Amino acid sequence: MFQIYADGSNVERGMGAGVVIFVNNELIARHKFRLNHKCTKKQAQQIAIVKALDLKNYLEIAHNRTGKREVYTDSRFTIDSLKNTSNYIYYIEEIKNRLIDLRSAKQTIEYSWIKGHASKISSEQAYRLAKDVASGKDIPVVFDRIPNTILHSELKEEFTLKCQKEWELCNKAAVTKQVLPNVRDRDSQTD
Repeated sequence: MFQIYADGSNVERGMGAGVVIFVNNELIARHKFRLNHKCTKKQAQQIAIVKALDLKNYLEIAHNRTGKREVYTDSRFTIDSLKNTSNYIYYIEEIKNRLIDLRSAKQTIEYSWIKGHASKISSEQAYRLAKDVASGKDIPVVFDRIPNTILHSELKEEFTLKCQKEWELCNKAAVTKQVLPNVRDRDSQTD
């Protein structure tokens, strides 16, 4: 039986994905992947699964094994997204494409949620790999597709800072400036 444990982790300036693979309760592979620090933990967990499925294909050919495959993650979002046929998140689609390939090769894949940090040694190994690679500066980034929500937040922050600067340099609206001295306060009033 193949068991894949995938996890993602972040530190202040890093994001990582970790994968451990067991065959018949024997550890056969451990891999870690570094992501752009602006990527999300959800992305890291999904990348870990994709990378594990890619690795698993290679390992199964090498070991010529068949049977049930289990993928464990502590990401309910990922599990739910895989069940949702109208979800078009990039790496969810990548996972679904790999599942199609595996099913056409008569492979059975089951996804299971596992509580994060629940003292399951194999799950903790994946987490530690992800945490380790997230901290590493010398490890190349394998994924740098930043989510639109992050880009939107950064653009909004940049625009707010620019508006604040103009607000401070403006000689007009002295009474309004006393009530709302910064642009963020003004923006929160209109939201």
